[in-house]
Amino acid sequence: MTKTKWSAGIDIGGTKINVAAVDAQGQLLQAHILPIPSDKSVSTVQDNIYVALQKMEKSLGSAPEKIGVGIAGQ
Repeated sequence: MTKTKWSAGIDIGGTKINVAAVDAQGQLLQAHILPIPSDKSVSTVQDNIYVALQKMEKSLGSAPEKIGVGIAGQ
């Protein structure tokens, strides 16, 4: 399996979470859009992000080199 060097970007908004994998040139490799649970449970949000990153690691053959997180403010 080829190992891809990639970074993850996570955008946590009010209604959804975007999780993206990009290469060193900023080209999008994969993206997942996850809903925010109706109860806004922090543990469920964490679990959903973890599962999305695990799927990316499996398909890209490596863990991300870097992870950036953006969180919406009020």
